[in-house]
Amino acid sequence: MNFIFYRPPMQNSAPIFKDATCSFDCRLVDYKDSVHTAFCLGEVVALVSNAKSPLIYFDRALHCTEALITV
Repeated sequence: MNFIFYRPPMQNSAPIFKDATCSFDCRLVDYKDSVHTAFCLGEVVALVSNAKSPLIYFDRALHCTEALITV
């Protein structure tokens, strides 16, 4: 894997891996702290995807990211 970072034109300008199959830009919606666990809930605000058409697992099923809006 190539570990060279770059800054794409995303919402928060966070660096991503140059050759990543897919990168999500999220904003923190909620945070719950427990005794041994921390739960973070994020909302996807941008997506960068290359031609490899990665899959994501959501709601007990695999989904192709081609149907998602990309930046």
